[in-house]
Amino acid sequence: MEQERARTRRGRRQEDDGEEEEEAQAAAHALPSPSSSSSSSAAGRLAAAERLGETRPAPPVTTALGALVAHVTGGHLTMPGSSGVFQPMNVNYGLFPELEQPISRDPEGRRLRGAEKTRAKKREMSLRALRDIDGWLTSGVSV
Repeated sequence: MEQERARTRRGRRQEDDGEEEEEAQAAAHALPSPSSSSSSSAAGRLAAAERLGETRPAPPVTTALGALVAHVTGGHLTMPGSSGVFQPMNVNYGLFPELEQPISRDPEGRRLRGAEKTRAKKREMSLRALRDIDGWLTSGVSV
């Protein structure tokens, strides 16, 4: 009886291992993350420009892709309060340059504070990023 239970447990473990292996294989073939896709797209555009003998600027630092490129290529050394040691990170609003015009009031003229001010600031940074990446994508090499 005990041997039968042990065989049953082993069989379940093997089934579980088989399911885990299938999940791992599915994950390996999953779509890349958005930042990975955008990095690949930018690399392709820059490689195409190089192949055509053209130069192309890096993505604007006001965009998520440009902010990451700037951080990885040395921006971490010039950031205020930086220790001068590279810290890998995902994109976040702290990597973006400040807005030229700080957000302090809503369209009706009310003073913004706290979370409301933070949301308005991030919305403006996002709109700026969309404008700037659109300009970068439509200029130069059309690949």
